[in-house]
Amino acid sequence: MKLFIHSFSDIITNSSESIYVSATEKSIVMVKKLINYFLQKAGSDKKADDLFTFELILDEALVERILDNMDDDQLVNLVDKDLINLDDKDLQEKQAEEVRRLVKEGKIDPDSYSCDYSRREDSLIITPKDGPKEELDLTAKVRSIFDISAIWNG
Repeated sequence: MKLFIHSFSDIITNSSESIYVSATEKSIVMVKKLINYFLQKAGSDKKADDLFTFELILDEALVERILDNMDDDQLVNLVDKDLINLDDKDLQEKQAEEVRRLVKEGKIDPDSYSCDYSRREDSLIITPKDGPKEELDLTAKVRSIFDISAIWNG
């Protein structure tokens, strides 16, 4: 089996280029296809969804940047009015939970909050449905398998 790695190309105008790789919904589709391939070759009639749950975990730094870019009215409207009386730490966690939910549902576009172009590190977590509930951060594992780099020829 060959794994074809995509490449990155762009016009780089200065020496401070950055290339980032992040998990997306497409990552889940592709990982399921890969697992299904291995299961089929091993003679199993199971599918990836029979054996595992797949979840994207939103980058916490991104959540913080979105919250930092929201105005006071937006922050207040994130949570039910009865939660406004929570202490600051609990209120901030409830607001962060709501931002995570809204981004996941596609109701908040992180780009619309002028979040700088900082690295976004969403993670793809795979958990077995049966047996020990050991989580596998597939994003971190894939990053350690392949060397992803950029070369500047200035």
